[in-house]
Amino acid sequence: MQCDLTGKHKKDKKVLNNETTEDAKEKKKRELECEAEKENVMKEVEQKLPKAKAKKAKYPIEDLEVPLDLKSMFLKKPLLRQRFSVPQESVGTMLAIWNFLMMFGRSLSLSFCTLDDFELSLCHNVANPRCNLVVETHVALLNAIIRDRLISKGRKRQIVPRKVIARNNSNEEDSDSEDETYSSREILKKLEQKWDKRLISLNDGRKGWVSVLIGCIQQLSAHESMPNLDSILLRLVSSKFILEKNFEENFAILEVQDKLQILSFLVNITAKTSTIDNHIESCVEKLTELNKEKNSIIKKKRQILSSLTEISKGNIPPEPGLETSINAKDNIPPESGFETSVNAVTSDNVTVNINDLVGQKLKLEEEQATIQKREEEIEIEKRKYAFPRTTPLGYDRFYNKYYYFDCMGEAVGEIYGAGRIFVEIPSAHDLQAMTEKEEQRFSKRRKVEENEHNLSSDNQTQWGYYEDANQDLVSSRTDQDLRRSRRTKVTLAVQS
Repeated sequence: MQCDLTGKHKKDKKVLNNETTEDAKEKKKRELECEAEKENVMKEVEQKLPKAKAKKAKYPIEDLEVPLDLKSMFLKKPLLRQRFSVPQESVGTMLAIWNFLMMFGRSLSLSFCTLDDFELSLCHNVANPRCNLVVETHVALLNAIIRDRLISKGRKRQIVPRKVIARNNSNEEDSDSEDETYSSREILKKLEQKWDKRLISLNDGRKGWVSVLIGCIQQLSAHESMPNLDSILLRLVSSKFILEKNFEENFAILEVQDKLQILSFLVNITAKTSTIDNHIESCVEKLTELNKEKNSIIKKKRQILSSLTEISKGNIPPEPGLETSINAKDNIPPESGFETSVNAVTSDNVTVNINDLVGQKLKLEEEQATIQKREEEIEIEKRKYAFPRTTPLGYDRFYNKYYYFDCMGEAVGEIYGAGRIFVEIPSAHDLQAMTEKEEQRFSKRRKVEENEHNLSSDNQTQWGYYEDANQDLVSSRTDQDLRRSRRTKVTLAVQS
């Protein structure tokens, strides 16, 4: 048997090596094609350069119409990093779930966690020791759903520890868990009947949370929301006994994609609960107040700017200007006794006017600085209340979407969440639909300007990220990009 296993291992290793070699060859081939395409385009650019200088582009202009000059050719765009612990096809789902949990964390009684910690928790595959982040994440969502169902049924109750319930119904629980065996369908039916009777308590260490999860999925899910519904449920209740220990072990060894599918299902249900609805309503009210305050600040800034303009028109006399007043007395006869009194009055008036204007200017500038600071605070607060969906920072000319998830919702004020700018690269199918009219020009520009790693090679959306926006992404943009890019302005403002 050992020999068979060894032979199989060698065979698998050989197949893996062959696949790796083929991937390397394919990658090398794509790189050579990109280099050849760049050389051809560079020759075209060099030939058309005199004409381009003669005919300058007029802005605003479509991204693909921006002339490609030699400077842009040699400006290397940074490589996207794609070091994710979850499969590429699940990265978008993971980011959406983590973003939801962090934006509504306090409303769900869930502590803040970084994206790195959340990603690692999904890969935790043992029941002992248990991963507290996994438990608390699921319990927070389940309790929100249960609380909503209890309120809707008119049976709002206090949290009752499950140990107490177990003692009160000891005969039933003991017979279920130790003496009797059940089929998977019978177990699912039993769990479906009692999952939403009470909240999952912290007092007994969140005991029974997987049983509640299974009952919730069995009762509320559908194949549309969970394509692998039957497969997931049967793997969770693979034992013939109703034992929480077995359920936790079965949950821990689920595939990452299945765990994300479960979380996505729970998030979709939780988003419809009164907990989230009430929070969103309060956020909308607060956002309205902030917008009103911002409008009043804008009006005040205009008034201050107008006042400063008037002061500047008042021509605050600099020291050399005083010479004019002094020289004017030369025209007065020396014998005139009027000379002394005129000089005294004029000097006093000039001094008073200068002091008034300087004082007003300093006061207005201080007020302007205070208002500017408050305006920046409002922008940060608006990210806290800007619900219900996350919009991308922007798009580039190749339809890549840029996202920044930090400092949003109830996570505002946290120093570090993900710490990256994420890029969603469209699939080949999406690109074909978006660039049908100008496919040839689009493909040529994309091969030249994008790195080989930034291109999606198959019919699947891919994700990557830039760790340092200032050094990597912003430094690779051309002057026109920087002037016109909302993405650049927002990113730098948020990161600072």
